[in-house]
Amino acid sequence: MINKVSELSRRGKVLFIDTSNESARVAMIVDGEIVDNIVWLIGLAAGKEIIEKVNKMIEDRGIGLSEIDRIAVHSGPGMKSSVLRSGVTVATFLAFSCGAKIVEVKGNSKKELVGAVFAASPQSVIKPNYDRPGF
Repeated sequence: MINKVSELSRRGKVLFIDTSNESARVAMIVDGEIVDNIVWLIGLAAGKEIIEKVNKMIEDRGIGLSEIDRIAVHSGPGMKSSVLRSGVTVATFLAFSCGAKIVEVKGNSKKELVGAVFAASPQSVIKPNYDRPGF
């Protein structure tokens, strides 16, 4: 499923990570289009699961980590658990390791989140926003 992002000026490769809910998501956005999207019920080994999904996605697409321009991560609100922290932590480490800019995104709909990926300013630290107890 490919969704066109509204502005044509949005170029580059963006990795999106969302662990703010029980259903986690990693997506790849290339030149303003969502070209890959993996959703799964995340478990207690959240960090490992995220890395496995990201590795599969970039290998399937033939994209190297060094080719990613931005890594966007949903910072919550979400459960106060290792799950939300794992998404933020993996995104931060991937950004530092591949030299990508990291951006914080918030929102509920796919349209809000994809728009925020390009509108958000790069940051050096992302703080998880908890709104409910976790497991």
